[in-house]
Amino acid sequence: MDNLHFVQMSILKSLLFKSKALFSEFNYSQTDSEVLSYHLRVLTKSGYIEKDNEGFYMLTTKGKQFAADIDVDTSMVSSRAKLSVLVTAVDASSGKPKYLLIKRLKAPLLNHACFIAGKVKYGEAASLTAKRELFEESGLIANEVEYRCFHRQFVYNAEGEFLKDNAF
Repeated sequence: MDNLHFVQMSILKSLLFKSKALFSEFNYSQTDSEVLSYHLRVLTKSGYIEKDNEGFYMLTTKGKQFAADIDVDTSMVSSRAKLSVLVTAVDASSGKPKYLLIKRLKAPLLNHACFIAGKVKYGEAASLTAKRELFEESGLIANEVEYRCFHRQFVYNAEGEFLKDNAF
């Protein structure tokens, strides 16, 4: 599914930030309910979303994989390796280091505790990405940024199918 309609893109983007949603939560003021129903059916038939017995829509594994490649600012889909930073914020002022974890508010790790991470923008230095992500996610300002390592992650589903390529 290469060319998504803007309504389908909106549905997938909104499901990135919640584990499930009712039809009424997608009913944007500019979209007729029949049009919305049509696009929900298309996404369901394509295997990107599913509807449970209680009427909630949620991303499938395939949908999470696809939606994770959506840049939420530009609505562009990327199929190349993602270059990201993983920020391990450490407060060592008390002598015993304390590590900052956040509650993830976006799929695929929605509601899980994890380190801060974010995509490097085109032309942006990784150190600036780390500072930007730390501030965006926590409101904290980094005193210093130190490069530690490079890690390449290939993600597969339970059936062994390749899902995505991440570089940290």
